[in-house]
Amino acid sequence: MAPGMRPMPRGAVMLQKRNVDGTIDRQLYNPQNLAHNLRVSTNTKILLSIVGGLCAGILGLTGLAGGLFYLAVMALAALVLAAKCDFQPAAVANSAKALYVDGLFAGGVSYILFWTLSYNCTWIF
Repeated sequence: MAPGMRPMPRGAVMLQKRNVDGTIDRQLYNPQNLAHNLRVSTNTKILLSIVGGLCAGILGLTGLAGGLFYLAVMALAALVLAAKCDFQPAAVANSAKALYVDGLFAGGVSYILFWTLSYNCTWIF
């Protein structure tokens, strides 16, 4: 390891090299940790979308109520992810948008699939 560099904690994305006076000389991103953190974030949102879709279908939500339920589930997912990273997204991702917003489309498709499936199985068949 280069002089002035500290070992990176597990899951950390950014490594900082400091000067003798304590100022930050440069910041480096660890691509493996960054990719892993974003993959876990996206998978968490997709899993919560599936569970949320099942709940919305079983509850019989239709139309706008079902869409608002999806937004509430995603807001809950963002809150859980924020709490998990101690409300400092720069510590685990390169931007807050990447941590909280990416993966919403994939989660939305999964939500609609399981929402309609559980709604049909519960209320129609």
